[in-house]
Amino acid sequence: MDDNFRKCGHSLCAHEYYHYKCLTNKQLGVYGPYWYCPSCLCRRCLVDKDDDQIVLCDGCDQAYHIYCASPQLDSIPEGNWFCGNCDRGLKRIRTMRRVYENMQKKVKIEDESEKDEHEAPVAELEGIDMLVTAAKTLTH
Repeated sequence: MDDNFRKCGHSLCAHEYYHYKCLTNKQLGVYGPYWYCPSCLCRRCLVDKDDDQIVLCDGCDQAYHIYCASPQLDSIPEGNWFCGNCDRGLKRIRTMRRVYENMQKKVKIEDESEKDEHEAPVAELEGIDMLVTAAKTLTH
């Protein structure tokens, strides 16, 4: 490999190679005999131990020990689990989705003869479409 990649030192890493430019300074600054990628090393404590207590976020694929997660977990959760950053993002997307759906209902209720007066809210709805699509994708 050339100097543009960082190789994960974990023997079972599914990804193995990472572009330097794709990693944050925190991810690059892990010290020790080996460098571990974001999927193999706890993002909170940056310590390679207790591999059987690592949970991966289903949003960003970052790894956390169950005792380093916020809030702390008692065991590996069944089904999807999201770290604090992704969970907050999902809540924002869901809120925007409700706002979007409420705006759609208001536009449908409006009288068709007043269509010119309501072009601005329709334009605002188009800007929110991307967030709604993201929310639907995450829901599936």
